[in-house]
Amino acid sequence: MKFFETAKEARPSDRTICKHVKVGRILEEIATQFRLDDPSAHITWTDEKVEYLIKKFERELTTLKLLDTSEPTLHLAQYTTSLYIYEIALYHHVNWENFKNPFTEETFKASTSQTIAGRSHAECIVSCKHAVVETLRIFLDFSSSLLYMMPVHFGKPGFFIYFLSAILGNG
Repeated sequence: MKFFETAKEARPSDRTICKHVKVGRILEEIATQFRLDDPSAHITWTDEKVEYLIKKFERELTTLKLLDTSEPTLHLAQYTTSLYIYEIALYHHVNWENFKNPFTEETFKASTSQTIAGRSHAECIVSCKHAVVETLRIFLDFSSSLLYMMPVHFGKPGFFIYFLSAILGNG
């Protein structure tokens, strides 16, 4: 990685790939720490280490400076990773039965009637909503050829459906 990031022979696309690899590592760490891939784990906003981990992941993502490039897939990586970081803020007083198939309008409405647990919780929800809007804005500007070349860490379709319904549906 260091060679491709710093060598004179490295092409701009090499540096872009390195950043995507680093984003992939952050995404894996988020999933591991918040146990987002484990349906039996019910980590919520009230868990002690959640706020600490959110700050940690924010710093790691900021360090990559993804928005300082002209590469649109890195901009998308910034906001989709932000969504993944802040997703946990939506799990305050969650009825986990709402996350089981079949997904209906009623289950989404029930899952969005949560109370705010304080200032940092509210800030995370606002950041999450901002990330949803930016993700959609960037994604909708992509050409179909670019969509076929996107890195695999953008492949969470349920991710977008949940946030569109749960967050944007609330205005």
